[in-house]
Amino acid sequence: MEDTTSVFADWVTATARALGYRSDAQLADALSVQQSTVTRWRKGSQPQIKHLVELSKLFKMKIEPLLVLSGHVPPELLSNATVSPSPEPQSVAQRMIEEAKLPSEVKEVFRHYWQLRLKEEWKRLSELMNLMSEMAKGDMPPKEFEKRAVSALDTKVSTHLLQAVNQARARQEALAQSRKRARNSRAHEKQPPLQPGDVVDITIRGVGQTRICEDEDNQHRFELLSAEGKVVLRSGSFKTQEEAEAGLEAFFESFATQTGYLSPLGPDTTEE
Repeated sequence: MEDTTSVFADWVTATARALGYRSDAQLADALSVQQSTVTRWRKGSQPQIKHLVELSKLFKMKIEPLLVLSGHVPPELLSNATVSPSPEPQSVAQRMIEEAKLPSEVKEVFRHYWQLRLKEEWKRLSELMNLMSEMAKGDMPPKEFEKRAVSALDTKVSTHLLQAVNQARARQEALAQSRKRARNSRAHEKQPPLQPGDVVDITIRGVGQTRICEDEDNQHRFELLSAEGKVVLRSGSFKTQEEAEAGLEAFFESFATQTGYLSPLGPDTTEE
């Protein structure tokens, strides 16, 4: 009978490395456990079920195969006990991108950036290996070696990085605008349609109340006041208080729409 703890140790080692966890310390940190815990698994110790739960979350898989693989449950007791093959190898940088709390559209920008960087480094490494091989033959002049070595140092890292940052920012802004439009659309849909005769409340910023005043020449005016009692707006002269009141009413009615009207803000007060 196959040793299940050994099978689990081999599987968790291969899967963790494929996902970019190159050491026991990195995997332990991702699982929030002691490094010695992961080391014991690799040496054949059976993991606790609570740790299998965390592994299933980290590796994005169902827990049933892990229960079987670690020897906690016989495979015949579970219908879904097949263990998926270890994923394709993934570098630490790739794992960082995939685990970043960023929209998929922004992650795609950095996936492309990283591919550009790898392509450049592969080319540089190839040039250096060819250069060293030719130098080992002893038939390369020192100046030629120096020229080719300096050429291998050329890099587009600043260009690639600037492009990635600008593209990521543009996509973030586009997503933010899209979410804003969606919110506005939902808010508009939630508002019931206005019917003729409905009252529409419109706020005139800074106005808290209204009043009718009489000056020394027995002329009347209406005023809009702030909450502190300061005059925000003063009308022209009216001969009588009734005319001033009618003017105030006409002022508010000038805001009227097909669906309603604007009511005076705050209590009406009249000065004799």
